[in-house]
This record gives sequence, C-alpha cells and structure tokens, in this order.
Amino acid sequence: MSNNKGWEKVNYAVHPGEILKEYLEDANMTQKELSEKTGIHKTIINEIINGKRSISIPNAFKLEKVFDIEARFWINLQSIYDEVNERLEMEKKNQIKEVWVISYESNNSITPINRITCTTSWNEKNEPLFCQQGAS
Repeated sequence: MSNNKGWEKVNYAVHPGEILKEYLEDANMTQKELSEKTGIHKTIINEIINGKRSISIPNAFKLEKVFDIEARFWINLQSIYDEVNERLEMEKKNQIKEVWVISYESNNSITPINRITCTTSWNEKNEPLFCQQGAS
C-alpha cells in the first residue's frame, strides 16, 4: 500500500443508496413503508437504492426523521460519492495520479457502525492534493 499509511486505494465509489438499503434491512422496513413514512415517492426510493438517483437535501431531511440520523450524514454520503466518482473519472483521464480513501468508524444508535470516508488524491511525491472528510 505505498507510503500512505492508513489510506487505501479505491477503484469504485459506494453510492449512498447502498447504505440506505442496509438501514432499511436493519429496520426490517420495505421501500413502500419508507415511502409512506417519508412522503418520498417509492420510485424515487427505488432509484436511490439502485444508484440511479442522488439523495437530495430535502430527502435527506425526510430520512433524518425516519432513521433518527442527521440529514448531514446522508448529504455527506452523497457528496463523498460524487467526489470519489469525479476523482476516479479524472484519474482515468490522467488528470490526477490516484484516488485514496481513509475510513473512520463511529457508533450510531441505529446500526453499530457507519463508515465515513475521507478522500484525497496524491501527486508523484506522495503529497495529498485534496482532502475532504465527511462526518455523521
């Protein structure tokens, strides 16, 4: 893993819909039930879970009420996903060298562990070019 101790090279981005799906499973809740509790149309929920739609800020606040998780958690997940995706595209075009992430685990009242990711890219001298940390 190079000189970047604690960092891991990634070649994919995890869509927030995958995390939402885990929360639904943990709560034994269907997409239809989530739709009824949030007022988010079931088609939109399905598209989010399948990675075809982003979690909007208004929908993050609706999810906050159901899962008792701050809206900024969902907003940060979406932001991190968008950033990692963009960086991976830049890497493909050779605009940056690599994309690395570091994950932090934090306890949460709904599920035991949430992974929050900090992303960055490194230049040829192994110096970070950018880092943005998400938090729940």
